[in-house]
Amino acid sequence: MPPDQNSALDDLLIGVATYLEPSDNDRSVAENRYRLLKEVLERETSPFRDLLDGPNARIYAQGSVATSTVIVNGAETDRFDVDAIVQCSFPSDWTEDQVLDLLYSTLENFPGAVEVERCTRCVQVRFAYMHLDVTPLDRNGPIHIEHAGEIYHSPDDGISGRVPANPFGFSLWYRSVLGQPSASFEEGIAERRVQGMVDRLRQDEAERSFHILADAEQDDLPKFLPARLDVPQAIALKLLKRFLNRYYADLEFKRPPSIYLAKVSGESAVSSDSVLTNVMALTSNIESRLLTALKAGRRVFESNPTYEPDIITDRWPKSARDMEVLASACRRLSEELSIAAHLELKKMVDTLERLFGERVGKHVRDEIKSRYDNRAGDKSTRVQLGTGLVMPAIGIRGPDQINIPKHNFHVGIRKRK
Repeated sequence: MPPDQNSALDDLLIGVATYLEPSDNDRSVAENRYRLLKEVLERETSPFRDLLDGPNARIYAQGSVATSTVIVNGAETDRFDVDAIVQCSFPSDWTEDQVLDLLYSTLENFPGAVEVERCTRCVQVRFAYMHLDVTPLDRNGPIHIEHAGEIYHSPDDGISGRVPANPFGFSLWYRSVLGQPSASFEEGIAERRVQGMVDRLRQDEAERSFHILADAEQDDLPKFLPARLDVPQAIALKLLKRFLNRYYADLEFKRPPSIYLAKVSGESAVSSDSVLTNVMALTSNIESRLLTALKAGRRVFESNPTYEPDIITDRWPKSARDMEVLASACRRLSEELSIAAHLELKKMVDTLERLFGERVGKHVRDEIKSRYDNRAGDKSTRVQLGTGLVMPAIGIRGPDQINIPKHNFHVGIRKRK
């Protein structure tokens, strides 16, 4: 049984999650690049300029940035992946290859970018510590669901085509199914965010000098983790994503798409403010679905709850082995955190470093030291060794105890050779 919200491990997990988030500065830089996308696409020489004047034209965030569950990506370096949709009614005689080729040539000299790459379904604009994936979505055809359409699939080898999609609807669905956090949880998250955020992004001079236009309708990026998304369910998803980023870095298997994890996250609600309990619920739900599919001899299947033709699992999993690897990963995360919940504080942090990375471990240790130094005179909070539970000092007796900073929550990877 995982411990309830009174576990000290919950406090540490929240510290990890807030460290992985973009800071206010990072969000500001990302928002500016998102707006620059519109300006670049509206330049006089752009083939998309007139299209963005159309009634269906729209540029908006999708993926983790839209659901406010974005974290630093990458196993060895910190990097944010920001996704954008360019929604238009594209000319019917434009082929899949042509749309992506034109998008690539238009974004090739994006201000501040260090590299631009044409991918199978998007064009990726790369900055230092950040990628901007730009996906075109066609709204032509008899589609009566707002923002639903088709994205272009154009691989180097194989058959090109179009894929039904409604990323806008999915983001709204995810936000709507999350429960409301308790007031104490919200307050605690806000405090930890102030204490633990790290600036990673820096705006390039070319970005600052680029003039802002306003021809097409463009939505603001969603507020970073607004109050309604400061819930343990979303925190658990971010922690799982970080763990999987590292877990798969040493494997030859493809990671599951983030939208698959988010879909299961939205269907894994538990009545608890404990982040640990929510991680357990999420990993258990994923593992259960995978094992059920494996037992039946089929691939796991998930579709967008707002647009059934949008198949979330269209490119993953490719085989039973893909599902077995993810099930094993979820089991490992669950088991290691279950054990850590009953360890002394130092060993808890060691476990978090093993699961989430050396930089995460160092940050957690530094944060504990800083919080302890700031409250060195407060003897009211202690941790009982061997349990990891935070308790009032008056309630503990004996030598096996150490002081830790107060918090506001009452609540083996192989290297590829």
